Amino acid sequence: MAWSAYPDPAKAVHCGRMRPHRSTAGTLLAGTALLTATTLLTAAPGTAATRPAEPRAMLLLSVAEQGGANRTSELNCDPPGGTHPSAVAACADLSRAQGNFDRLPGDTAHPYCPMMYRPVTASAHGTWRGRPVTYTATYPNGCVLTQRTGPVFRF
Repeated sequence: MAWSAYPDPAKAVHCGRMRPHRSTAGTLLAGTALLTATTLLTAAPGTAATRPAEPRAMLLLSVAEQGGANRTSELNCDPPGGTHPSAVAACADLSRAQGNFDRLPGDTAHPYCPMMYRPVTASAHGTWRGRPVTYTATYPNGCVLTQRTGPVFRF
């Protein structure tokens, strides 16, 4: 028998043919297991991506002044955006109040408002994290509106 000078005995040639590796079945089984594990691991992120996202907050806000112009703004949260100029602060206050406009923290920097009666009506319509929202309240003036609702209706 003539053996080649290969350092690896698995690649030794006997009579011009490759010498069969002793654990071909074991190698095949290990390769199949590796392929299966790789397939499962790469498939896992795809199933996570198909989970439904948390409901978003999308609100149409408006402020109507008596005898004045109406203002409207879109407020989106999760992530904050829309046409609202202070979307991040407004969304933060709404999150603290869990979407309840009657529980907004308000603006504590201005504790006093003039006693002028110029009513303003604030309203919000849309959804807050999957729940429908319909809110309307009339305040004595714009200062009181800001004092009670903070940045939410400040646009």
